[in-house]
Amino acid sequence: MMCAKLLKKSELKNILVVSLTNIGDVVLTCPVIDILRRDFPQAKMDVVVGPKAVSLFADNPNFAVKVFDKQTSLREKSLWFSDLYHVHYDCVIDLRHTMLPFFLMPKYSQVSLRGAVGDVAIFLKDCFALRARNDIKPAHKKEIHLNRLRQIYDFDGSSKMSSSLKGQWLLHCRVKVLW
Repeated sequence: MMCAKLLKKSELKNILVVSLTNIGDVVLTCPVIDILRRDFPQAKMDVVVGPKAVSLFADNPNFAVKVFDKQTSLREKSLWFSDLYHVHYDCVIDLRHTMLPFFLMPKYSQVSLRGAVGDVAIFLKDCFALRARNDIKPAHKKEIHLNRLRQIYDFDGSSKMSSSLKGQWLLHCRVKVLW
């Protein structure tokens, strides 16, 4: 049993992936983006990244990039959040561990804080059971990100990346090398 309800493919129209800030870290989140794009081709997908990683996803037709810059004013941050809120995301995959899933209130996210007391008790029980089964931490950040996705979507039923994605997970990333 997972910590949150599992995704239903027919219900997703808008997906938000909250990625990381640094280029190397963002590259390691590409498998999550690839899996979501492969399994939910009908859904509109947005990816939140920091200003350093914008070049990785520039001109990518598969999703829109939402840049979050910590250095902007509070007013600009409020406008940025308001833009996200008005999209009404069905699913938020938060790889940065922010409060966005809580405030955006999607149908699906890794953590559901909207339930009644009974739902919270079930959530905590399931999380402790999941922690007990997963005593061994993944050796690589890519696996950690894929495990975050597995909390709400069992895309392959194992801890390995599917063979169809090997060698293809960087296709979404276009790196501009600066010499």
